[in-house]
Amino acid sequence: MTLQGSGAISIGNIRNELSNRNGSYSLRSLSSTAQKGTPDAISEFYGWMDYWTANFSIVAAGGGGGFDGGGGGGGGGYIGTSNTTVYRGTSYYIGVGGGGGGTVTWNTQGGDGGNSTAFGNTANGGGGGGSKQMNGRNGGCGGGAGHGGLYYGGSGSQGGKGGDTNNYSEGGSGGGGANGTGNINATSWGYGGTGIYNGDFGTANAGGGCAGRWTDDNQAGDANATNNGGGRGGGAFIRPLPGTGGTGGGAGAGGYVGRTQDGIEIGNGQSGGSGRVSIRYAGGQKASGGDSIYSSGGYTYHMFYNSGTLSIYAG
Repeated sequence: MTLQGSGAISIGNIRNELSNRNGSYSLRSLSSTAQKGTPDAISEFYGWMDYWTANFSIVAAGGGGGFDGGGGGGGGGYIGTSNTTVYRGTSYYIGVGGGGGGTVTWNTQGGDGGNSTAFGNTANGGGGGGSKQMNGRNGGCGGGAGHGGLYYGGSGSQGGKGGDTNNYSEGGSGGGGANGTGNINATSWGYGGTGIYNGDFGTANAGGGCAGRWTDDNQAGDANATNNGGGRGGGAFIRPLPGTGGTGGGAGAGGYVGRTQDGIEIGNGQSGGSGRVSIRYAGGQKASGGDSIYSSGGYTYHMFYNSGTLSIYAG
């Protein structure tokens, strides 16, 4: 609670406000905790608020796509809007994961996305997609399997499983998304699992990457309209696309090997989208840090697209 702005306040009132950090009855000790200099005065604590609630959401980075009709990368693990208590004069490390690299050779899988962390919570990076005749990797959301037989998508610890493939698939299977399993399509290629739109922050999160198509036509594995950041899979003449940066989207997988579009090998898997940490609190700005800070609807927002520090300087 906020201390009153005028009138009589006691050492006990100040101690109660700072009790999570200092239980002393010494004004000097309490003033030091509040980062106030000497001489000490009770009046310095008029209107003081030592702690308050912030909302946050975390998405890890997406996994990389597989090679040569490979599986799409899994979306990053996703933690929806949660609450935490933050303290004045305290700094909090915010970690944002980088996207997993796509693979450009057989017998390898796409790389896993990096984890994102905030306030003691960790979202796990998305699993890499399998290349031709390979399974997908486990992750926050699982990577899709490559085509060429019966192969399996990776499991998702904080989202959907990657899709499996079978002997009749014309391409790989999609990576898992925060809100859905990668598509298992018996006769074609797979779509990525659906991600999640967070209305509190206005952000797309953790769509699964689409699989590569391995038939000699002019189609590509396009991302679902609701995929929230997953990349398009490659085809015979259409190159795959990476996961969207800042969404944790899984990467599109490589299609038909040996052809290029815009100078890029169509069969190569692409990289997953980087993660993001979103933070908001009621009222005007009380902290520094983040790649974007703005106010809207009575809240102040701090958006972290890179690792950094949230420093609380006001109550």
